[in-house]
Amino acid sequence: MQTELAQVLAAAEPALAPVVSSGAGIKEWIALGAAIGLGGTVLLWALLTRQRPVPGHARDGAEKLARELIDELESRAERLEALLEGADRRINELRSLEQRAEQARRAALRTSENVASRETTSSPAREAAHHATHHGGQSQGLPSLHRDVLDLARTGLNSIEIARRLSVPTGQVELIMNLHAVRPAAHADSARTSSIS
Repeated sequence: MQTELAQVLAAAEPALAPVVSSGAGIKEWIALGAAIGLGGTVLLWALLTRQRPVPGHARDGAEKLARELIDELESRAERLEALLEGADRRINELRSLEQRAEQARRAALRTSENVASRETTSSPAREAAHHATHHGGQSQGLPSLHRDVLDLARTGLNSIEIARRLSVPTGQVELIMNLHAVRPAAHADSARTSSIS
């Protein structure tokens, strides 16, 4: 390294002699410094980039490290494959469960439709209860307002008179009467029309 530095300085000496002896200005000194800096940089680069032989133990260590890395990567790849297979199994199980749930939902829907269709089919007991509620029979299962409206309607009062007596809106009384298919008595309607005219 010292011999190479000496060679660079020896090569630069003829170029430096006129600058030093002539009393050159600042610009020349700056140029001279730049030339020396450039030369030093080139010299350092040449020294550092020289190829050096890799020692055998370093080469062996690198090969061992490479083998260990490859083994580790293969091991992780195998674990990843196992995880993917497990995930695929679980996805298939979930799809199967989803299909069973859909089948159960359809069966429940069919059952509820069957029950609903049976309920709409009239039975003698259901007809008797309907007749009792709508035609003056016992009205025990009805709310008290419904019972009162129905009882007053059976006496022949119209919806306006019933609403006044019970202090409820006429529309509510008419709704209750329509729900139970109760019509006011004919003489009440005629009395109402005669009082209007």
